[in-house]
Amino acid sequence: MAQWISRLNLSLIEALTRKGNCPPRHIHRNEDESFYILEGEITALIGDQTIRGTPGTLIFGPRGVPHSFEIHSDQVRMLILLTPAGLEGYFKQFCTPAPALTLPPPAEIPYADIQNLIAVSSKYGIVNVPPKP
Repeated sequence: MAQWISRLNLSLIEALTRKGNCPPRHIHRNEDESFYILEGEITALIGDQTIRGTPGTLIFGPRGVPHSFEIHSDQVRMLILLTPAGLEGYFKQFCTPAPALTLPPPAEIPYADIQNLIAVSSKYGIVNVPPKP
């Protein structure tokens, strides 16, 4: 579930998601990505760093650096800042705008459409990389 604001210089996405719904490790070629945790807990893997995110934590993921995150709480609400704008089109393809800040029923298989996600990734300058050993 996501709500977004987009301008030429930045996109700001408010995301509410649940445990188990975490992106594969990837690199952004075109933009920096920052996560501001509003509710819940995550662990972000940014390059070789492991960063614990709790409410009030800002995690910066610079372009060109592999990153992902894992959700530890039942759900997490966070702001995702993309600079510059442009990647919101990618999220719009795989997210549903939220009519309210509530989670839909859980997916039977999170990222079940992973092949389509990977195929569309390159269009937006995203490179998927193997998980960190």
